[in-house]
Amino acid sequence: MSAEAEKNVMVIRPKMMRQAPARFVCHLVNVPLFGVLAALAAYTAKEARAQNAPPEAMTAVCILGLMAALSAVLVLRFLKWWLTCRGESLIITNRRSVYRRGIIAKYTTEVMHEHIRNVQISQGVFQRLLGVGAIGISSSGQAGVEVYISGVPNPAKVKSTIEQFR
Repeated sequence: MSAEAEKNVMVIRPKMMRQAPARFVCHLVNVPLFGVLAALAAYTAKEARAQNAPPEAMTAVCILGLMAALSAVLVLRFLKWWLTCRGESLIITNRRSVYRRGIIAKYTTEVMHEHIRNVQISQGVFQRLLGVGAIGISSSGQAGVEVYISGVPNPAKVKSTIEQFR
């Protein structure tokens, strides 16, 4: 090993939009929709109570409330996905690759470049079109893949950077 100090060469974070564009757009549309539906349900319920509306009129309020609740669940799923992407990273230095996951609870694994046995890239058709993929790194000390991260932008460049320091 050289006496050269360890330097960060690349920091990679998963990209939500490129990783799953349809899912991202659905969630993006859903966030303002939740606010509109919740406000509409509250306003309609208030007006129905003020006018002493018959129970049949409350059906629309219930449907709006259910749609707002479903939309709220989707907003929470989007936040979980966003936090997962924000808390995940692959740091490539001139000596090792470090995978970190988590915001509150942390998980870290690292592989020294001199011990890397294989670097795998996995891309589907749409992922290739959008320039993202998954990277798997395995070392001589472990059976199987030690580091796996999906949603990596330009995975071929990441692989070549790792290969450069092997």
